[in-house]
Amino acid sequence: MVGEQWRPPEVSKVKINFDATFHKQSKKLCPGIMVKDSNGQLLNFKICLNKYIPTAFAVEALVFAQTTQFGLDLGIERFVIEGDSL
Repeated sequence: MVGEQWRPPEVSKVKINFDATFHKQSKKLCPGIMVKDSNGQLLNFKICLNKYIPTAFAVEALVFAQTTQFGLDLGIERFVIEGDSL
């Protein structure tokens, strides 16, 4: 999505963006997750390392699940998730 600009969520929501890098040979995944409010203010972020990820499809599914769980763990009730494949 080269050249695409970040768009804010509705005022009553936050946006959680994710992206990940995947090393196929070592089966390691490193996702980055950012939480921003409607003003674009960074509220929180998370970077983690996952091992033994078998496929690119599993990468997207796992990162989406981790992103959702991160929002819930922060107690956010209304959020929008956006990733490079969504």
